[in-house]
Amino acid sequence: MVDFRQLLGLKSLETLLKEFFDRFRAAGGKVTNLNPGGVLRTLAESSLAPVAEQYDLLEKVVPQGFAAYATGQWLDLKAQDVGLTRREAKKTKGMVTVTRKDASSPLLIPAGTVVKTEPGPDGESLRYFVTSDVVLPAGQAQGSVPVEAEFPGEKYNVGEGYITVLETYIPGVDELTNGANWITEEGTDTESDEELRQRYFLRWNELALGGTDASYISWAKSVAGVVDVAVNSQFPRGQGTVDVIITGPEGAPSGELIQQVQDYIDQRRPNVANVLVKGPRIRTVDVATTIYLPNDKGDEAAARAAGEQAIQAYFGIGQVAGIKPRRIGDSFYLSRLTALLMAVPDAVNVTISSPASDVIVQPDELTVLGTLTITVERLA
Repeated sequence: MVDFRQLLGLKSLETLLKEFFDRFRAAGGKVTNLNPGGVLRTLAESSLAPVAEQYDLLEKVVPQGFAAYATGQWLDLKAQDVGLTRREAKKTKGMVTVTRKDASSPLLIPAGTVVKTEPGPDGESLRYFVTSDVVLPAGQAQGSVPVEAEFPGEKYNVGEGYITVLETYIPGVDELTNGANWITEEGTDTESDEELRQRYFLRWNELALGGTDASYISWAKSVAGVVDVAVNSQFPRGQGTVDVIITGPEGAPSGELIQQVQDYIDQRRPNVANVLVKGPRIRTVDVATTIYLPNDKGDEAAARAAGEQAIQAYFGIGQVAGIKPRRIGDSFYLSRLTALLMAVPDAVNVTISSPASDVIVQPDELTVLGTLTITVERLA
């Protein structure tokens, strides 16, 4: 990190005052009371304070002229220089399933119906709105209903079986749930400064002749919803072929996201390149672990919730500060899982019964979370 204050020679008010008094004495000044509140010091402070403020302003403004240090709207302006704009947040869209026992008559699920998740560890329920009227005809016990998240954001890309609460009462509906592939359009957060900065520097690689790996990564990440990109340019399907592997907010990308990236790259790739955009090969990892607490400390429910949040964040489900989600080609190591769980408040030991060993993956594979079983016990 560049120290712009040192680089520009900026000075604090105390430094400016010291230099002023040194010059005052060297010039033969006779005033000896240089303490705060004294006449000379007060006059000097009132004159030099604006200069110090200008230095402070320069320290904040100058870095904004460099893409490596710019933030917020300043970074947006730098990105526009190379034809980039910050990706905006999007709402999650998908299909939930309603089930009824009595199907003797038609059942209307009106637009605007509210469904939601159970409260999470933070007490928050995520709400979704039905986007169009759906009628289950007589004799049909189950049907799919289109929904859209209340607000934009990746946190609404919940896993299978999380949306179970029908907030708007509809007589006749007995069960509500979301299936394994319920998302039709992934929700995304507003692109962060670091993500936009990365695309800015990747943009310059697009100027190279032909399609470089960095070019394909830059193009893929220009499409909202793409989280991670890996490129196999070693002719995976024969001479001239390139595979671009992408993930979405929930790991495996939807067919719609794959097609969006394919269309975007096809408009920019070299004519001689045969590019195929696809999702990663999935390696499902079932996790079963036991967290041990002391006899006299810690809350079992809180420890279980914290462990669940940490493991899910490790697999890209939700976000926890300090936990980086797994990327394409990342092998799964038990030592890393142990370290995450040992960070649970008051945990003194951890054992892992599943998986039995490290899961080593290929460059085009992605590990995803299967079943998750967390047991909390107290040491004898």
